[in-house]
Amino acid sequence: MYGQALYGNEWIFDYSKTYHKIKVVNTGLYRIPFSTLQSSGLGSVLGSDFVMYGRGKEIPIHVTATN
Repeated sequence: MYGQALYGNEWIFDYSKTYHKIKVVNTGLYRIPFSTLQSSGLGSVLGSDFVMYGRGKEIPIHVTATN
């Protein structure tokens, strides 16, 4: 399969963890408010526990506890 990207679940290292998909239309800087995370059931998770992946690779993120 030379030259073909797979971006299914092959990037998942630990299937015991929960993953959420966030779709974005345009390249840019995005902010996800705490209220959005709470409504999706992530309200009790620490920011240091978040990891973001894009196209199978980890993407650096900045997490704060302020508004």
